[in-house]
Amino acid sequence: MDFHIFWSDYTFASEKKMNCKMRTIVLISCASQKEDSKMEAQKIYKSTLFKKSLAYAKKLNPDAIYILSGKHHLLPLDKVIEPYNQRVSNKKAENEAWGAKVIEQLKKVADLQNDKFIILAGKDYVKPLKGSLKNVELPFEGVKGNGEMLQILNEEEEKQWAAEQKLMGAELQKISKRIATLNPTTVTSETFLSALHDFFNTLRRFSYPYQKKRGKKWIVPRNGIYVFFEKGEIYTNPQGYSQDRIVRVGIHTKDSDKDSQRGNKLFSRLDQHFKGNMRASSFRKYVGNSLQNKAKHSITDIEKEVSTYMIDNFSFVVFEVENENQRKSWEKKLISTLGQAGKKGIIKSSNNWLGKHSSNPNIKASGLWQEDDMNEAPLTLAELQQLLQIIQQSNAKYKL
Repeated sequence: MDFHIFWSDYTFASEKKMNCKMRTIVLISCASQKEDSKMEAQKIYKSTLFKKSLAYAKKLNPDAIYILSGKHHLLPLDKVIEPYNQRVSNKKAENEAWGAKVIEQLKKVADLQNDKFIILAGKDYVKPLKGSLKNVELPFEGVKGNGEMLQILNEEEEKQWAAEQKLMGAELQKISKRIATLNPTTVTSETFLSALHDFFNTLRRFSYPYQKKRGKKWIVPRNGIYVFFEKGEIYTNPQGYSQDRIVRVGIHTKDSDKDSQRGNKLFSRLDQHFKGNMRASSFRKYVGNSLQNKAKHSITDIEKEVSTYMIDNFSFVVFEVENENQRKSWEKKLISTLGQAGKKGIIKSSNNWLGKHSSNPNIKASGLWQEDDMNEAPLTLAELQQLLQIIQQSNAKYKL
């Protein structure tokens, strides 16, 4: 079955949209499976089909994405709603009445005659809408059931993944060639910092919760080093190019069991940071301390506040380092290289960085969520080149 939108027809999110009047609006259907508490619409639906539809919609880099809801009709992604149990009716009169309300809401946020609408939904959602929209693309037209929809999205995900991985591999190769030309007698600390941010901003970024496997293939290493970024934190290199700033480097200790997710120490460590408790994660402890200090009063459920902040503000990349001692060594060198630069003012945190409220002077001074003294020897040029080789090998192995 043909899928009417192909990855090759779209640019990556980093590429600017064409300067034209037509806007692209993606509409995706809601789902019956929901979380049991009040939250943003984009987070409340639990089904795999909804999550993959939303992820695919975001990859298209549209001007707007809305959810088609049986109860709320047209839902912005960030609108906070309560769980509900109301589906789009398949009875003609009720279905048409629902569609009329959606169209009225769409008129307030879009141009029904000039904008393009991509509807990722089944026929009960599409039928009452398409007659009122001039430019419509229906990826799921003729598809029978959620299973076929999911299969189509999985196939598109594979194409997207392969295209992105190819671009990342090429970019890492460019960085490698640049570093190979550096002179060890004239290289500066700014060069190291720029290279590290180039490395890690190039790798595939994950947000929590994150996908660990595609089918039977691991896409995240089970032994490795993770590097965190935080919303609003920017690093600007000497040439004036801005990238997301590295705010934490971490590892797990013992090696993971082979071919076992249950024995996966890297996954467990990441879980501890995002949804564990402050006794098990120093990262959470530092964030909790800063949140508490910023609030200037006792936060009733600090663990919940920390989890919310972590999930909403942090993203990360990972690369494979199988040996525990090697992980510890690279972690120390990376933290010292970044931390010493932060303390010298070469890397600067934003004025609004949460870490400025920390009780720990090392966190404040370094711009990292680390309490280490950061007095280890920083990376040498040879080590920087070796690190890039490790990252390239990891990227190729896991197709990150």
